[in-house]
Amino acid sequence: MRARERWALLIVAALTALTFLQLCDAIFGCGCRAWWAGAAAQCDVQIAGAPDCPFCAGGELRFVGIVAGLVLVELAAIVAVSRRLTPRLPWLVVAGAVAYVVSALAAAGILALT
Repeated sequence: MRARERWALLIVAALTALTFLQLCDAIFGCGCRAWWAGAAAQCDVQIAGAPDCPFCAGGELRFVGIVAGLVLVELAAIVAVSRRLTPRLPWLVVAGAVAYVVSALAAAGILALT
C-alpha cells in the first residue's frame, strides 16, 4: 500500500470513528450521539420494546464488525481510485468518504430488512 493510500485511509477511518454514531442517528433516528456527547446512551436500543436500532441492537461485537466492514470498503475504494484514476491525496480521501456513506447506507438497508 502506498503512503498516500495509508494517509487517506487514516483520515477516512478517523472520520468514520468520529461520525459513525451521528450517521446512525441520521439514518435511523435512534438517538445515538457523538462519542463525547453520550454515544449510544440515548439510543432506542436502551429502551425496552421495538423498534431497535439495527446497528446497535446486535451488541458491541456487531457494532465493531459493521465499522470494520465500512473501513474495509473505504480501503478498497481508496486503493481502486489510487491505482486506476489518480494518486492525489484529496481525491483518495473523497473516494473513501463516499465509500463510507454509501456502504453505511447499504448496511443500514440490509440490516433494516432483517
